[in-house]
Amino acid sequence: MTEFDAALTNESIAERVRHALRDSGEISLDSAQEHLLGQLGSWLDRALEEEPPAGIPVGCFVHGSAGRGKTWLLGQVFAAAPVPEANKRRVHFHQFFLALQERLGAKVSAHTAIEATVQDLLSGTRLFFFDELHVQDPGAAALLNRLLAEIAERHIPTLITSNYAPEGLLPHRVYHHVVQPGIETLRRCFEVRELLGATDYRRLGGGAGTRFASGAWVVSRGSMPDGGTSIPPATAASAMAGIAPVAASEATTVLKDHHALPALAVRSRQVVFDALTFLESPVTSKDMLDLASLFDDWVLLDVEPLSRLSRPARQRLVTMVDVLVDADIRLTVTSQVQRAAMSDVADPPTDWFRAASRLDMLGTGRA
Repeated sequence: MTEFDAALTNESIAERVRHALRDSGEISLDSAQEHLLGQLGSWLDRALEEEPPAGIPVGCFVHGSAGRGKTWLLGQVFAAAPVPEANKRRVHFHQFFLALQERLGAKVSAHTAIEATVQDLLSGTRLFFFDELHVQDPGAAALLNRLLAEIAERHIPTLITSNYAPEGLLPHRVYHHVVQPGIETLRRCFEVRELLGATDYRRLGGGAGTRFASGAWVVSRGSMPDGGTSIPPATAASAMAGIAPVAASEATTVLKDHHALPALAVRSRQVVFDALTFLESPVTSKDMLDLASLFDDWVLLDVEPLSRLSRPARQRLVTMVDVLVDADIRLTVTSQVQRAAMSDVADPPTDWFRAASRLDMLGTGRA
């Protein structure tokens, strides 16, 4: 009997999830989540059989509005699946694309980089979970096309979450055709399900047990001068957020090997940034991932509404929130505006709706 066979029991995956939720005291599933759990469990029970039935989809692609619980629910299914942990692979969009960028950095061809990245992701994988799939550029689309084709060829059971239906991926009218092969693979080889419902559970306290949600959005009435130094002033909200006053002598630089990013302070595993300086710097998703591996407590001081940020800075804010939530990094924000007042532009950045929903998980305060 193999390790995989030994892990199988007569209990369905859906029942395992229900038992785990009852044992942990988690919130109960709503009707849409319960219905989806039944569908996912039934599919995965069959997909993980030693000889899956002919014609069974290789994966399940779940899309829906931000905060509906897609990542949470599929994460529960992923955890309950009777597959050895060494053969499970969970990947977030930013990790996915970073792997390709690092390959291309070695100055190999795009084809070679894509093939090597896909091989690394799927080697030894018997259950794959691709979380928060969103494609905004042709390079990521080409990698996604190849990954989905390989998943289908290898018959690797795969869970995918996204805020977009397959046809909504890479919506740019000039480049949308690049992702079309991936869309066709999803429609042909995957079950595509929508998690319906108008409730954004993040705004009702969903995710409260995470480190990210232990942070805060603290509204300040104004800034405190620092004596005319070149260090941006900390806001009056710092004390309210439990942040020690920042002295000019604490100014430092992080990520010297990539971009020289000025930080107001580094205190053990905490890093403090002036929001405008950080967001208007040429910070990449790789920089943010590297920083997330070094610091698990981020402080962003004096965050401005979107209208006062450049377009690249607005998009960096979205990326930063994605990275910090996925890595479960504590985030404390001070600002002179409430979160609801952040989106004061007619054309917010791509995926702002997801970032806004996630920022709603932070606690509140006023200095």
